[in-house]
Amino acid sequence: VNKPSYVSDSCWRGPYIRAKFSENQDDYIFDAWGNRYIYHKESLFIRSYTTGTNLTPNKWITKKIARSENDLLRNTINGYVRDLTGNPPRYFNQYIRIYITYPYNGIMWTPAGYIPDSSGYFTIYDVPQGNHRLFCVFDTTLLNPADTTDYAEKYVCVYPGIPNSIDFKLSVKF
Repeated sequence: VNKPSYVSDSCWRGPYIRAKFSENQDDYIFDAWGNRYIYHKESLFIRSYTTGTNLTPNKWITKKIARSENDLLRNTINGYVRDLTGNPPRYFNQYIRIYITYPYNGIMWTPAGYIPDSSGYFTIYDVPQGNHRLFCVFDTTLLNPADTTDYAEKYVCVYPGIPNSIDFKLSVKF
């Protein structure tokens, strides 16, 4: 934010970060110099031309973001849902849904809920790399309107090509 005393005025082009954080939904598109990142879909790398010119390759910042398109876009998350005492849902699994949100076609998307099996195990397929919000909803109000619902939320960081596991523990007894 502020120029360090050991940096000359001729080298300082800052501030490079904002003094006060403010969220901008398009920040991921631009590098620290205000130029658009260049994404090369075929080779799965992203490039910043830093100073804005593509004439000086020795100043470029290039990072490979995944080994393959599958590693980038088709990861899995699995885990278990348990009750307060660690029991699986058994036949109550039909009242449980696991949801995930992630960017899809420029919007945050939540696909249809995933139902765990009677042991509480679930798998979510085709998850892109990145940080994602997962939430687990237990709802028996359709069975008995006097019942209550329970809800748990977690975040998972999905790395390309690496298995991901996350468990939910609800505050009810099955």
